[in-house]
Amino acid sequence: MSGKDNTGTLKAAVGVLGLSTAALLAATIGLAVKENNAAPAAPAAPAEDTMSAVAAAPSTTDFVALKENSIFLDYRDNVCAGAQLAVANKLCADLEVPTPQAGGNVTKGYVGDLDVGSLKPHTDTYFQGDMCPVNVHWHLGTEHYSYGQYDENGKGPHGTAKRPEWANRDLAAAGEKVRGGFHCHHYDEEDEKFTKPYDWKYCTNMEVGETYEVHWPHSSVGDCGTVNQYQTPFYDGVFCNLSMEQFAAIAVDPQNIASNVGVHGQVFTV
Repeated sequence: MSGKDNTGTLKAAVGVLGLSTAALLAATIGLAVKENNAAPAAPAAPAEDTMSAVAAAPSTTDFVALKENSIFLDYRDNVCAGAQLAVANKLCADLEVPTPQAGGNVTKGYVGDLDVGSLKPHTDTYFQGDMCPVNVHWHLGTEHYSYGQYDENGKGPHGTAKRPEWANRDLAAAGEKVRGGFHCHHYDEEDEKFTKPYDWKYCTNMEVGETYEVHWPHSSVGDCGTVNQYQTPFYDGVFCNLSMEQFAAIAVDPQNIASNVGVHGQVFTV
């Protein structure tokens, strides 16, 4: 090892590097100041054909057309189409099986007198039961009843429903006028937010001031996580991956139905 002292040489080298760094920093600051003081460049004018296209663009989106022109999806390849099971609709009161639907009266603290045996409701979140939403639809007025929240004392542009007659609350036939359900108590005919008309783009036949109950049917045998998850009619989504033979087998125990199908609902006043 050499015993020569190189301390002086190292100090000189460090000094030169320090001066060089300072010079570069000063030059960078100078360029930045010059750039900031320069007049901003005028934005490029949009091409004439672009402006024409924007002006001619429709105010609403034609989703059907988008699907038809999509290179990613042939929407006609719907694996759930027609999956609705060939079971005739009947009033719950006429069904001779112990499989009641969700109680119509959801008033807090209300206890019904319908004996459901050992059936237990699904109290976990639906995704914990491997269910996904397969449809979204809404009812004019509420389908369910909660005294003091949405009931026969509620208000709307066209009144509200009378005290419930549950057995007669069926669907309107084609051409029949939809019979409204119950209403919340928020509507005020003197308040413009409940009366000013709105130009609906997608939710046709809705009316400002009305109460609506929105439903999201869920199923564990829907085509969850695919482009076919949401279906109309909702039966196609509920039974998408279930054959009549499979349904007959699991329906022997009504708990299988209660644990694999459900409806999430919310009530709104527009």
